Amino acid sequence: LLEQICEKRDSVVVTPLGRGPACWYLDEGELDSWEVWAGAAEQLGTDPNRTVIAGFSMGDYAAYRLGLTYSSVFAQAVVLAGPPTCGIRLLPGMDIAADPDPDSHCAREGETWPLLRNARWLPFVIAHGVLDEFVPIPSVLQQVFRLDRLGYRYRFTVYPAEDHVALALQGKFDD
Repeated sequence: LLEQICEKRDSVVVTPLGRGPACWYLDEGELDSWEVWAGAAEQLGTDPNRTVIAGFSMGDYAAYRLGLTYSSVFAQAVVLAGPPTCGIRLLPGMDIAADPDPDSHCAREGETWPLLRNARWLPFVIAHGVLDEFVPIPSVLQQVFRLDRLGYRYRFTVYPAEDHVALALQGKFDD
């Protein structure tokens, strides 16, 4: 899907792997993202007015975290079925960290709420399925409500009958 979109728009998509599925784009995972970014920028150049950070699922955590931490680098952030915290938020104050070690960066610094003020000039596109079994929608709603309270730009699309896997397999986001 991304390749087709990029071909039509004469653009490039870069998809770092974050050095594995357990890093959550922290530490070496973040380093991997910036190494890939630097390589693409050096070889292809970048236009800051067209540079979008996006992801799906855990990649969306990267879109939240890296986009909010380095908001001046990106023109927009696109979050498709992604958690706003490093792990799973069941309800406000009820989080399950992806790394059970209480001293890990994930457990200590995995929350993106404190970074939301950096979204003043970074518009978000957020899409999420109500039936998402891996990223419960209440955590996403909390993030959207916070963006709304701050008065920041965002577009939120809810898919009432979709779950995490269906969104990934279909790749047919209406907007």
